[in-house]
Amino acid sequence: MRAFQSVAFLVLVSALLLTAARHVRLAYFVDREATASHDPFSNRPMSPMGGLDRDDDMEDEEDQEDANAVRLAQASNELNREIRWVGLDDLRRLARAARAERKALDQELDEAWKRHVSEHPEALMPDPETGFPPGFTATNAYQMARNRFSAQWRNEDLARGLAYQRDSRLESALREWKRLMAEWAEMIFYWSAGLGLFLLGGVLYRWLPVYGMALATPGAVLMAWWSTPSFHLMGGAVSEGERLLFGRLAMTAVALAAVGAAYALAPRWAKKPRSAA
Repeated sequence: MRAFQSVAFLVLVSALLLTAARHVRLAYFVDREATASHDPFSNRPMSPMGGLDRDDDMEDEEDQEDANAVRLAQASNELNREIRWVGLDDLRRLARAARAERKALDQELDEAWKRHVSEHPEALMPDPETGFPPGFTATNAYQMARNRFSAQWRNEDLARGLAYQRDSRLESALREWKRLMAEWAEMIFYWSAGLGLFLLGGVLYRWLPVYGMALATPGAVLMAWWSTPSFHLMGGAVSEGERLLFGRLAMTAVALAAVGAAYALAPRWAKKPRSAA
């Protein structure tokens, strides 16, 4: 019995220590924001209006687009920091406000598109020499012209681009938050079930060591398994949120303490059978 306990103890502790090392590294020694997205222009000084500090007035259109791209990247990083620890209610409130702003901009875009079509009807006409390409219809031409105009209209004003980016990022964060919370609930359920089995097995071990081990061993395995990161079959470990990471770190520490205490106390905990008089 003790030999089996020693083997199980070594395997479980080795797995938990490797998992704990992974969690500690990600939690305290890795810049998660820097690894998620790297902005090559982040070290350049920014002007109060959000453009690059330069001697000229940035009259060139490409330079203006680069400056807008830098500002959009900085705004995205600021938004990531803003929503880093917010709860679901706050995230929904931010998403509703961003959605309302985007809908207002969509209405402005519709009006601008109507004016553009009325002023430039040739934008929807096919090439007078070649006509529409094979399989290309007037509906395709309309959609392409609309998409091209929409992209140009959004990029003309930095505030519009920021509004659309904020709405898209918040919607994505809301979906990710819900996914992580579903994973968190699943993790809590199975890890708690493992802890319950482990404790029940520990109590039963006092009188029936074999049956106690039969419950405590799968309980410890459940705790160890659900303390590790989720894995896809082909894609490796899944990126988790910080709540999930620190939760797993705490669960790993509890599992290590429980397994270590159980191994140390097992020889003294089991009742020895009374010898016949």
